[in-house]
Amino acid sequence: MIIADGEVPECGNHDQLITANGTSARLIALQARGYAETDTPAIWLPVTVAVAATLAGLLEWLRRRHLVVTVRGPSMVPTYRNGDRVLVRRRSGGRLRTDQVAVVDLPERMRPCPDGTSPENILRNRRVIKRVAAAPGDPVPFPIEGNGPVAPPGCLVLLGDNPDGSGDSRQYGYVPADAVVGVVLRVLRERVPGGP
Repeated sequence: MIIADGEVPECGNHDQLITANGTSARLIALQARGYAETDTPAIWLPVTVAVAATLAGLLEWLRRRHLVVTVRGPSMVPTYRNGDRVLVRRRSGGRLRTDQVAVVDLPERMRPCPDGTSPENILRNRRVIKRVAAAPGDPVPFPIEGNGPVAPPGCLVLLGDNPDGSGDSRQYGYVPADAVVGVVLRVLRERVPGGP
């Protein structure tokens, strides 16, 4: 339908109406209500702000629930190699099961720190990635000094997948379950052998 210049359409689908000079009826209707042609993008401003706020909220929610950790050292070979980046879901230690891989902030007394270790390396040894060998109440796969055959409440037994290259519960004993940061979900990027 074509309408005369200056005429304001009363009803109907304004997107399909074109004036004799090619101006859309929708623009004419907006101009009749006091909007200039340059004001039209202002109509989309609330929508843009709402979408941006929703995306920011989603990213914040993901950041609070997940983190990315870079594997350092050979303790989890062959499952994870030095340089692999893994996605971790934040989770408390009380909800872990045997055979899950956990990221743990070791208490200071448990951190492997040989003599002459630099302060940077001491901090690097704080967070470890290990497999849960026993959750509270599970049988312990090897004897730990001064304790029974099962892991006590609030304690975990952690082992590396590479027994010859891992400092784990065989050296420092039970790990408090509240030291768990989260559980590994998947590898994000595997290190390419011979690559950076």
